[in-house]
Amino acid sequence: MSHPKVRFAPSPTGRMHVGNIRTALINFLFAKKNNAEFILRIDDTDTSRSTSEFLEGIFEDLKWVGITYSKTFHQSHHFDRYDFIKGKLIEKGFLYACYETSEELEAKRKILLVRGLPPVYDRAHHNLSAEAKEKFENEGRKPHWRFLLPDRDVHWKDLVRGDFTIHTSTMSDPIVVREDGTYLYTLPSVIDDVDEGITHIFRGEDHIYNTAAQIPIFEAVAEVLTKPLQIEFGHMSFFTGPKGEALSKRLGSISIQDLKEQGIEPLTILSYLRYLGTPLNVHLAYDMDELLQDFDMKHFGGNPPKFDPETLQHLNQKWISHAPYSWLIQEHIKIKFSKQAWDLIRFNLQNRQEIAPWNHIFDDTFVGKKITDISFYAICLETLPEKWDEDTWDLWTQAIKTRTERKGKELFMPLRQALTGFDHGPDMKSLLPLLKREWVVSRLSTCLK
Repeated sequence: MSHPKVRFAPSPTGRMHVGNIRTALINFLFAKKNNAEFILRIDDTDTSRSTSEFLEGIFEDLKWVGITYSKTFHQSHHFDRYDFIKGKLIEKGFLYACYETSEELEAKRKILLVRGLPPVYDRAHHNLSAEAKEKFENEGRKPHWRFLLPDRDVHWKDLVRGDFTIHTSTMSDPIVVREDGTYLYTLPSVIDDVDEGITHIFRGEDHIYNTAAQIPIFEAVAEVLTKPLQIEFGHMSFFTGPKGEALSKRLGSISIQDLKEQGIEPLTILSYLRYLGTPLNVHLAYDMDELLQDFDMKHFGGNPPKFDPETLQHLNQKWISHAPYSWLIQEHIKIKFSKQAWDLIRFNLQNRQEIAPWNHIFDDTFVGKKITDISFYAICLETLPEKWDEDTWDLWTQAIKTRTERKGKELFMPLRQALTGFDHGPDMKSLLPLLKREWVVSRLSTCLK
């Protein structure tokens, strides 16, 4: 086989969602694992629905999660190429003109369904005479173009699902060009894959019948271009909900933008999606190379994986709690606390948005929460030790307890609130030495006001 090459082909007609990113990730990891080239193709032949906003969203989301590619191109820049090859396919008899209206086709479809027959196109307009075509065109009709499927089994060894065989008699000859001259997905996709020398296509299970129809189209395009064809397919199962139910529109359309706004880390998302649909436990990765560990397309199966947003949230908390200080410095340039402080705080975080409030407590301008008992804070200030180390908290709280007879939550909570602004957090005995003594004096003095 020639040098392996894969592609990811999103359409700029909406924001990227978790299903899109999973497809991109699998192609990306396959490329990394097999020293293959990974191409980004923008499927924007539907110019009426494609927008610059959604296009920018594709680039932004891929960059944010860290999926890179060697080149990118737009299908909307290739219309001349598609027209040229369409002409070649017509000359060779692979495409034929049809003049039925959408209403006429729908009527045929309904009749077949009523009879309990599959709604397969009857090829009524295949081999129309020149006179018949002229008559239709004189009526103002313009043709759409169908690809003439050969009468045979289409077989391929799916890299996810195993052997597949579909007979072309179960399918209608696919429409590849609409009557207004615009292209459907099927033909441009094949032309670009042949031109680019794509060797492996990984995509959703909704494309299985597309693949059965596209394999003869691949063969036809490769023939008219006199190019070799070596291509393999893998069809990934769609997600279900956490209980195996059909994934609701709300869950199915979770966008990468949504997850970013929720504070979910890119590598949490990729780690979760990387293992969905495999028998392996999720291994949280802290760089892209870790995602390659044990990556093998043989691990993916035909059973639909369960996507659970709550699991993703839990994994994100776990990811943050084990994130190295180097990540913190890289992601948060103005960080004010040390590695020692991070090692205490990280276990109390759900997501990166919660880092900033903790960052503020390592600042001389911070003002914490307080209760209304001013006399308590006066005693706290009076008993504050000069000694400032890991024993300070125990000495201090014992002195306060002796003076006030407070204990437990009644003693510790108002101190924590005054010094950190939080009702919970890391062990104060370990945290206190990381705060400057003058900051503690200032915060207690503020409470007295």
